[in-house]
Amino acid sequence: MCLVSGGIDSPVALWLTIQAGIDPIAVYFDSYPLSDERARAIALRGIRKVRERSRRPPVRTYVIRHSSDLSEIASSCQRNLACVISRRMMFRIAGEIARRENADSIVTGDVVGQKASQTLHNLFATDSTADGLPVIRPLVSMNKDEIERLARSVGTFEISTSPGVAACGIPTRKPRTHSRSDEIAESESHLDLDQMIKRALDAAEILEA
Repeated sequence: MCLVSGGIDSPVALWLTIQAGIDPIAVYFDSYPLSDERARAIALRGIRKVRERSRRPPVRTYVIRHSSDLSEIASSCQRNLACVISRRMMFRIAGEIARRENADSIVTGDVVGQKASQTLHNLFATDSTADGLPVIRPLVSMNKDEIERLARSVGTFEISTSPGVAACGIPTRKPRTHSRSDEIAESESHLDLDQMIKRALDAAEILEA
Protein backbone atom coordinates (compact mmCIF):
# COMPACT_ATOMS: atom_id res chain seq x y z
CA MET A 1 0.00 0.00 0.00
CA CYS A 2 1.72 3.18 -1.22
CA LEU A 3 0.52 6.41 0.39
CA VAL A 4 0.69 8.97 -2.40
CA SER A 5 0.13 12.70 -2.17
CA GLY A 6 0.58 15.44 -4.75
CA GLY A 7 3.96 16.41 -3.29
CA ILE A 8 7.45 15.73 -4.60
CA ASP A 9 8.41 12.86 -2.29
CA SER A 10 5.70 10.21 -2.52
CA PRO A 11 5.77 9.69 -6.34
CA VAL A 12 9.52 9.10 -6.03
CA ALA A 13 8.88 6.57 -3.26
CA LEU A 14 6.32 4.88 -5.53
CA TRP A 15 8.89 4.78 -8.34
CA LEU A 16 11.56 3.21 -6.12
CA THR A 17 9.02 0.70 -4.82
CA ILE A 18 8.20 -0.44 -8.34
CA GLN A 19 11.89 -0.59 -9.25
CA ALA A 20 12.43 -2.88 -6.25
CA GLY A 21 9.97 -5.33 -7.80
CA ILE A 22 7.09 -4.58 -5.43
CA ASP A 23 3.60 -4.49 -6.94
CA PRO A 24 1.92 -1.33 -5.57
CA ILE A 25 -1.61 -0.33 -4.69
CA ALA A 26 -1.83 3.45 -4.24
CA VAL A 27 -3.85 5.33 -1.64
CA TYR A 28 -4.56 9.06 -1.93
CA PHE A 29 -6.21 10.95 0.93
CA ASP A 30 -8.30 13.76 -0.54
CA SER A 31 -8.63 16.71 1.84
CA TYR A 32 -10.89 18.82 -0.40
CA PRO A 33 -12.54 21.24 0.45
CA LEU A 34 -9.91 21.85 3.15
CA SER A 35 -7.30 21.83 0.38
CA ASP A 36 -7.26 22.90 -3.26
CA GLU A 37 -9.60 20.89 -5.48
CA ARG A 38 -6.75 20.54 -8.01
CA ALA A 39 -4.71 18.46 -5.58
CA ARG A 40 -6.42 15.18 -6.45
CA ALA A 41 -5.74 15.56 -10.18
CA ILE A 42 -2.09 16.38 -9.48
CA ALA A 43 -1.68 13.26 -7.32
CA LEU A 44 -3.28 11.03 -9.95
CA ARG A 45 -1.12 12.55 -12.69
CA GLY A 46 1.95 11.73 -10.59
CA ILE A 47 0.88 8.09 -10.23
CA ARG A 48 0.24 7.81 -13.97
CA LYS A 49 3.61 9.34 -14.83
CA VAL A 50 5.40 6.82 -12.59
CA ARG A 51 3.40 3.98 -14.10
CA GLU A 52 4.14 5.11 -17.67
CA ARG A 53 7.83 5.62 -16.89
CA SER A 54 7.92 2.11 -15.39
CA ARG A 55 6.11 0.62 -18.40
CA ARG A 56 3.67 -1.19 -16.18
CA PRO A 57 -0.12 -1.61 -16.18
CA PRO A 58 -2.39 0.89 -14.42
CA VAL A 59 -1.99 1.12 -10.65
CA ARG A 60 -5.05 0.27 -8.56
CA THR A 61 -5.69 3.45 -6.60
CA TYR A 62 -7.95 4.16 -3.64
CA VAL A 63 -9.11 7.76 -3.21
CA ILE A 64 -10.16 8.32 0.39
CA ARG A 65 -12.22 11.33 1.44
CA HIS A 66 -10.22 12.71 4.35
CA SER A 67 -11.74 16.12 5.04
CA SER A 68 -14.35 14.86 7.53
CA ASP A 69 -11.62 13.08 9.50
CA LEU A 70 -9.51 16.23 9.52
CA SER A 71 -12.43 18.34 10.73
CA GLU A 72 -13.18 15.93 13.58
CA ILE A 73 -9.53 15.74 14.58
CA ALA A 74 -9.19 19.53 14.54
CA SER A 75 -12.30 20.04 16.68
CA SER A 76 -11.85 17.14 19.13
CA CYS A 77 -8.11 16.62 19.61
CA GLN A 78 -5.19 18.54 21.04
CA ARG A 79 -4.44 20.88 18.14
CA ASN A 80 -0.66 20.56 18.15
CA LEU A 81 -1.06 16.77 17.79
CA ALA A 82 -3.45 17.01 14.84
CA CYS A 83 -0.81 16.25 12.21
CA VAL A 84 0.32 13.05 13.93
CA ILE A 85 -3.23 11.92 14.66
CA SER A 86 -4.20 12.54 11.03
CA ARG A 87 -1.27 10.40 9.87
CA ARG A 88 -2.25 7.66 12.33
CA MET A 89 -5.73 7.65 10.82
CA MET A 90 -4.23 7.32 7.34
CA PHE A 91 -2.22 4.31 8.47
CA ARG A 92 -5.27 2.68 10.06
CA ILE A 93 -7.24 3.08 6.82
CA ALA A 94 -4.31 1.93 4.66
CA GLY A 95 -3.90 -1.09 6.93
CA GLU A 96 -7.54 -2.05 6.53
CA ILE A 97 -7.28 -1.72 2.74
CA ALA A 98 -4.13 -3.85 2.88
CA ARG A 99 -6.04 -6.62 4.62
CA ARG A 100 -8.78 -6.48 2.00
CA GLU A 101 -6.26 -6.50 -0.85
CA ASN A 102 -3.88 -9.06 0.71
CA ALA A 103 -1.10 -6.45 0.66
CA ASP A 104 1.74 -7.02 3.09
CA SER A 105 3.36 -3.62 3.70
CA ILE A 106 2.81 0.14 3.76
CA VAL A 107 5.10 2.45 1.76
CA THR A 108 5.44 6.18 2.41
CA GLY A 109 7.56 9.06 1.14
CA ASP A 110 8.64 10.07 4.66
CA VAL A 111 12.05 11.69 5.13
CA VAL A 112 13.41 11.92 8.67
CA GLY A 113 13.01 15.42 10.04
CA GLN A 114 11.53 17.02 6.92
CA LYS A 115 8.19 17.77 8.58
CA ALA A 116 6.86 17.84 12.13
CA SER A 117 5.11 14.52 11.52
CA GLN A 118 8.39 12.97 10.34
CA THR A 119 10.56 13.24 13.43
CA LEU A 120 11.67 9.89 14.83
CA HIS A 121 9.25 10.25 17.77
CA ASN A 122 6.30 10.95 15.50
CA LEU A 123 7.21 8.27 12.96
CA PHE A 124 7.21 5.77 15.83
CA ALA A 125 3.79 7.05 16.94
CA THR A 126 2.46 6.59 13.41
CA ASP A 127 3.95 3.14 12.88
CA SER A 128 2.25 1.82 16.01
CA THR A 129 -1.08 1.95 14.13
CA ALA A 130 0.17 -0.22 11.24
CA ASP A 131 -1.05 -3.35 13.07
CA GLY A 132 1.97 -5.50 12.32
CA LEU A 133 2.46 -4.41 8.70
CA PRO A 134 6.06 -3.42 7.92
CA VAL A 135 6.44 0.24 6.93
CA ILE A 136 8.84 0.86 4.04
CA ARG A 137 10.37 4.34 3.62
CA PRO A 138 12.56 4.36 0.49
CA LEU A 139 13.52 8.04 0.94
CA VAL A 140 14.12 7.99 4.67
CA SER A 141 17.78 9.13 4.62
CA MET A 142 17.79 11.18 1.40
CA ASN A 143 18.08 14.95 1.32
CA LYS A 144 15.91 17.36 -0.63
CA ASP A 145 18.34 17.70 -3.55
CA GLU A 146 18.61 13.93 -4.00
CA ILE A 147 14.83 13.51 -4.03
CA GLU A 148 14.32 16.38 -6.46
CA ARG A 149 16.93 14.92 -8.85
CA LEU A 150 15.08 11.60 -8.82
CA ALA A 151 11.74 13.36 -9.33
CA ARG A 152 13.12 15.19 -12.37
CA SER A 153 14.54 11.99 -13.84
CA VAL A 154 11.22 10.18 -13.41
CA GLY A 155 9.27 13.15 -14.78
CA THR A 156 7.15 13.88 -11.71
CA PHE A 157 8.86 17.06 -10.47
CA GLU A 158 6.95 19.44 -12.74
CA ILE A 159 3.67 17.72 -11.86
CA SER A 160 4.37 17.85 -8.12
CA THR A 161 5.22 21.56 -8.20
CA SER A 162 2.06 22.54 -10.10
CA PRO A 163 -0.25 25.12 -8.49
CA GLY A 164 -2.78 23.34 -6.31
CA VAL A 165 -0.57 20.74 -4.62
CA ALA A 166 -2.27 19.78 -1.36
CA ALA A 167 -1.13 21.54 1.78
CA CYS A 168 -1.90 20.32 5.27
CA GLY A 169 -5.64 20.40 5.83
CA ILE A 170 -5.15 21.37 9.48
CA PRO A 171 -2.80 24.38 9.70
CA THR A 172 -1.19 24.17 13.13
CA ARG A 173 1.10 26.55 14.96
CA LYS A 174 3.98 24.81 16.70
CA PRO A 175 3.01 21.18 15.96
CA ARG A 176 4.45 18.68 18.42
CA THR A 177 7.67 17.06 17.21
CA HIS A 178 8.01 14.74 20.24
CA SER A 179 4.51 13.38 20.78
CA ARG A 180 3.86 11.06 23.72
CA SER A 181 1.70 7.96 23.57
CA ASP A 182 -0.36 8.98 26.61
CA GLU A 183 -1.37 12.36 25.16
CA ILE A 184 -2.14 10.84 21.78
CA ALA A 185 -4.33 8.22 23.45
CA GLU A 186 -6.14 10.93 25.43
CA SER A 187 -6.84 12.97 22.29
CA GLU A 188 -7.94 9.98 20.24
CA SER A 189 -10.33 8.92 23.02
CA HIS A 190 -12.56 11.78 21.82
CA LEU A 191 -12.85 10.20 18.36
CA ASP A 192 -14.94 7.26 17.18
CA LEU A 193 -12.04 5.67 15.32
CA ASP A 194 -13.94 2.61 14.10
CA GLN A 195 -16.73 4.74 12.66
CA MET A 196 -14.24 7.06 10.98
CA ILE A 197 -12.47 4.13 9.32
CA LYS A 198 -15.79 2.61 8.21
CA ARG A 199 -16.98 5.94 6.79
CA ALA A 200 -13.73 6.39 4.84
CA LEU A 201 -13.83 2.89 3.35
CA ASP A 202 -17.54 2.99 2.54
CA ALA A 203 -16.98 6.19 0.54
CA ALA A 204 -13.69 5.10 -1.07
CA GLU A 205 -13.35 5.53 -4.81
CA ILE A 206 -11.29 2.85 -6.57
CA LEU A 207 -9.56 3.85 -9.80
CA GLU A 208 -7.00 2.48 -12.23
CA ALA A 209 -4.44 5.27 -12.50
